[in-house]
Amino acid sequence: MSCIEQRRLSCSFYETLSYVPQLFLLFSATDSLPISSTISGIAPGAQLTVFDMGDSNGDLSPPSDYYHSLLLPSYASGAKISTHAWGFNDYFYSEDAIAIDTFAYDYPDALIVVSAGNDANEGSGASYTGDQSIGRPGVCKNVITVGAAENHLKPSTVAYFSSRGPTLDQRIKPDLVAPGEGVTT
Repeated sequence: MSCIEQRRLSCSFYETLSYVPQLFLLFSATDSLPISSTISGIAPGAQLTVFDMGDSNGDLSPPSDYYHSLLLPSYASGAKISTHAWGFNDYFYSEDAIAIDTFAYDYPDALIVVSAGNDANEGSGASYTGDQSIGRPGVCKNVITVGAAENHLKPSTVAYFSSRGPTLDQRIKPDLVAPGEGVTT
């Protein structure tokens, strides 16, 4: 059974979140928050919505209906950008991928960004090249799928662990890569 917890954080205060790989983050802008006249940051008035999709054992437990249980309520609350740093290492275009793509089609002002995954050595055509190792939701057609790049030594090289395409139906993924190794924030 999936339990989703939603919390809204405003940029007027800070809350420490421990690293949980099952977090689904949504960002929405609003002008209803008080903004300091001296320090406003880079996104004054922004809000953050966090969904915890972990079960009591710490395992990933997303809802069975992404469209109506996850994406639509988030969008209705004002979130136009959603990031998904979670996924599954099955590499086919599934019903839940279709639901995410349908949502992106139905709401063209929504931007959905997903992780390519970290399964370069586990893909269906893998061996050691990582080919066809992008799992869902990274296989979605109407999202931006992001892979990891080396950061220091070879910034133009995909990180050894980062999942890569093509997808099983031969689409090119990931759509972009960003520094994903040796990053300090």
